[in-house]
Amino acid sequence: MCSPFFSMFLFYKDTKNCFDGLIDLQRKQRLNFLSSHKQPLHLIHMEIFEGKTATISMISHNIMLAVMKENVEVDVAAIAENYEIAMRLAKGERYVSLVDARKKATLTVEARKVAANPEIYKLVIAQAIVIKSVVTRLLANFTLNFTQQNKNVEMKIFNDYDEALTWLKGKLLEEQAALAMEKFRNKLKG
Repeated sequence: MCSPFFSMFLFYKDTKNCFDGLIDLQRKQRLNFLSSHKQPLHLIHMEIFEGKTATISMISHNIMLAVMKENVEVDVAAIAENYEIAMRLAKGERYVSLVDARKKATLTVEARKVAANPEIYKLVIAQAIVIKSVVTRLLANFTLNFTQQNKNVEMKIFNDYDEALTWLKGKLLEEQAALAMEKFRNKLKG
């Protein structure tokens, strides 16, 4: 079982100065998207889990980030571990998932079959996968077509981390707007 790391940060207008004290470069990359905020943000409590094949955390409310480790082979056990971590972080709430697969990672045939199970994606609104290698992108497209069968989760592959995050934020807003409309309609009926 992996163990969580806990971090707390206060972000201000000059976010770069806040990052000067951070030693962990991966954590700095995960939180980099917050640098565009101009007003102080509230205190963020972040759980970071180190799994066998990925570092997984919630980088914002309902936005999960999985950073794949270098040269790993994702097998059935790793899928189960990553799923367990995701469920622990999600706490029963739906979320969007950003997978940073810019480092070389492969999926076993058995893992691809497990990844096709819709149950694994029951809380996922949408998933963006960031890949830089052309070969990995071709393999990911093939795997994506295979795993998209029988699922209602929109998945997309990106070259750019910021584009992927922007797309996911849009999907999260769409979901929140749909839920608000449904709640409003139910209130009108009730």
